[in-house]
Amino acid sequence: SEACSPPERRISAATRSRRAAALGSRRSSCTTSSGLTPYSVAASANPDGEVALESDRLPPLASAPPAEFDGPGDRWSPETLLAAAVADCFILTFRSIARASKLSWISLRCEVVGTLDRIDRVTQFTSFHVRASLRVPAGGNAEQARRLMERAEGIILRDRLPEGRAIDARTMRRVSEAAVDT
Repeated sequence: SEACSPPERRISAATRSRRAAALGSRRSSCTTSSGLTPYSVAASANPDGEVALESDRLPPLASAPPAEFDGPGDRWSPETLLAAAVADCFILTFRSIARASKLSWISLRCEVVGTLDRIDRVTQFTSFHVRASLRVPAGGNAEQARRLMERAEGIILRDRLPEGRAIDARTMRRVSEAAVDT
């Protein structure tokens, strides 16, 4: 189908292999022959008010500019959605890696602060500060847990965030704090 057509951006075989190893062998029914899985979202709005975000099989989501850009500040914005996507991706990636590594864990909380800056007169995200706190059971392998959290962070910030227009990978700085509690 048209929604499953491959995007223009190509990734290397090594990157595809790393992603497959991190996520296991599960594949979407819409995975393209190149191994890419497209995701479609539609947005609509009137001259004023919220933007309605929609995607197949998902409830609609309303967004608005943040207060810093003259929005109401009480709704999800593109900026908070992107930071939320980084946090969500971190947790889902960690969950997959932990499952594959047979690491027992109790809970994980991830906080992300994305920083906007103006570079060459263009406002863009320049860094994501990822702070994650993981609880493992008493007697759990805290060192393995720490390594897997670092691996999850590397996967999302190196392999999953877009390069080019939305985020300039050359200016992206990764700053993380990981705490493991037993």
